[in-house]
Parts: sequence; C-alpha cells; structure tokens
Amino acid sequence: MNDTSVPLPDVTLAGLVERRVVVAADVVAVECGDVSWTYGELNARANRLARELVRRGVGPESLVGLALPRSAELVVGMLGI
Repeated sequence: MNDTSVPLPDVTLAGLVERRVVVAADVVAVECGDVSWTYGELNARANRLARELVRRGVGPESLVGLALPRSAELVVGMLGI
C-alpha cells in the first residue's frame, strides 16, 4: 500500500490570498510581462470582479466561463469567480 495522503487545510485559493494580504499586502503576487501587482492589488481587483458578478446575479452554483490568455487578468478572473 502506498499511503501518500497529506492533510490539506480547509481553505480556498482565494482564502489563501486573503490570508497573505493580511501579512504581506505589499509583496508582489503576480508578474506577467510589464504588469506587476501586489497581494493587496490582486485581492482588490478580484474582489471588484466578485462584487460585479454578484451584482449581475451570479451566485453559488452559477456557471461562469473564463476565456483569457495567460495573463495577470486571468489570475484575477480565477480568484474573482
């Protein structure tokens, strides 16, 4: 038997980013080309997107498509959705 299970924290990726904002908001989180955002900036952008989605009626169990090239905006989309 290959027992390789590892306990995982009960937290989402967005939750991990928010935890990081508390201790290191000014540390660079995303770099893509000439775009560079700190954890604070990334979190603020993702929260703005999330609020806009909610305003448009998106909620739990809603399907949301995301079609972006690899970019800083893709990371915002993944977190915001």
